[in-house]
Amino acid sequence: MLHASEQRLAPIDVGQNVLMPIPCVDRPKIGPRNLMGVVTAVTDDFYSIGTQNGHLRQTFTRNQLAPCGAEFFSINSIRDGETSLRTAINTTALTTTQQENYTLKAGSCHAAEKIENRKTYGGNLLWEPSMQTFLFSATFYSGLIAAPLSGYVADRFGAKTLLLVALTDFILMTSVGPLLAKSSYWAFFISRIVMGFGEGAVFPCVNSIASKWFPPNERSTLAAIYTSGIQLSTGISSIICAFLCTTIWGWPSTFYSFAILGTLCLILCYIFANNHPKNNRWLGDEERTYLENSFETNGKHGQFKNANEMPWKEILFSREASAIYLASFSSNFSSIIASSFIPLFLKEQLGLSITQNGYYTPLAFVSQLISKNILGPVSDHLKRKGIISKTKAVRIFQTISCFGSSLMMLLICLVPTCETPQLAIPILFTYGFCFACLVPGYFTAMISIAPPCTGTISAIGNIFGNTGYILGPLILAFVSYMEFENKWLIVFAIPALTQFISGIYFMNFGSADVLQCIQVPEKIRTENYKQ
Repeated sequence: MLHASEQRLAPIDVGQNVLMPIPCVDRPKIGPRNLMGVVTAVTDDFYSIGTQNGHLRQTFTRNQLAPCGAEFFSINSIRDGETSLRTAINTTALTTTQQENYTLKAGSCHAAEKIENRKTYGGNLLWEPSMQTFLFSATFYSGLIAAPLSGYVADRFGAKTLLLVALTDFILMTSVGPLLAKSSYWAFFISRIVMGFGEGAVFPCVNSIASKWFPPNERSTLAAIYTSGIQLSTGISSIICAFLCTTIWGWPSTFYSFAILGTLCLILCYIFANNHPKNNRWLGDEERTYLENSFETNGKHGQFKNANEMPWKEILFSREASAIYLASFSSNFSSIIASSFIPLFLKEQLGLSITQNGYYTPLAFVSQLISKNILGPVSDHLKRKGIISKTKAVRIFQTISCFGSSLMMLLICLVPTCETPQLAIPILFTYGFCFACLVPGYFTAMISIAPPCTGTISAIGNIFGNTGYILGPLILAFVSYMEFENKWLIVFAIPALTQFISGIYFMNFGSADVLQCIQVPEKIRTENYKQ
């Protein structure tokens, strides 16, 4: 029984479908749960609620995995393109000095064997380290320009169309990559700039869609699923690329293969992705009602009508948002060092062959895949049970991500040597496992604190993240130019320090609660019940 004073909208009649907050008496920290029921009796002061099987139940089906799957393949397509570039550079790009002579500071290692391993990389692209560095960061320059505009467009007009355009950009630039790389370095560089406009738009679009499809206590699981495309593409693609580079088709085949895969992703996104549950053709009325009433945002989980409605001050300057932006910078800074330069570190410092490199490199990404898909659901389970609050959950997991990955980045350049390269295996695996805790950490916070503005917040986060992406290659180029003796220690210590600082800040100010400027008191929402 519920008192009639709890009803705040239109009068309720028998037979109507009602979604209302039911408090968890035993665990009040988690707040009310939105449950679906049907009005079975009405009196002057009370009305009863039941369902066809006689009890309240939470409505949730796997139709929500349709947009989630489309987002997964979108991210997978992007990362495959990035892997193609790393493969082309790490396996075929040589400096003019390397073209004439292979050298290795092997110490007491078997120098001849290590030098022979170096020669397995081959290569005919005469690009100096500075040129290689600019290629690694080219997409991030244009991404800085595309991100803020794409986030606003996604929140204002819907994200699906913009997502399809971004994927098309990636497919076209990946397809022409080998031809441009062989003909002109600068033509290839410009194609990377063009590709960056698409990359800058993808995550704001994906996050904007996700925030409108998944209720708060399901978002860590959601983020784990659709960001798994990063690890699958980066990890598995490293093995695939290593194999393709040894075939008669060589490294260009990696570009063509991933362009074909990207086309498949584009088709899947066109069919399955939707801006909002109300636009989905496969969603049932009951689940649609549940989703449309599961957000504490005064019904504003669609697009804003004009820019003046956006709470710009809170989005830009609140402590909760700034914790997300700092985490985005530090995690992306650490990620670009790990994903782009650990293969180079394994090649130069540990003297691994291209085949060995292909097996070592994916370890961090495989462990990330395992970690996020275990800890994401665990985080959501703990929140639903009221064991920890949403904010405490994101703080705990982000702290593990920052401090754990920071420690492992220091160990990777201090412990293994060319005599004991196998010691890198547990370090790489642990690094990835800790790093992936950012998914139930700051990434969950990013799609939770302001659902109507998620695209914009993601875009601003992308600006900070792309700044980290740009600084990573530049730092390596600077350290290489200065010829510091402990080059790799310096390269890995800097992102380790930024991760540590970011972790301390997020531990104090990070949050997954909806910002007060958007949140309103819970309302009982009603809709005609359809048998």
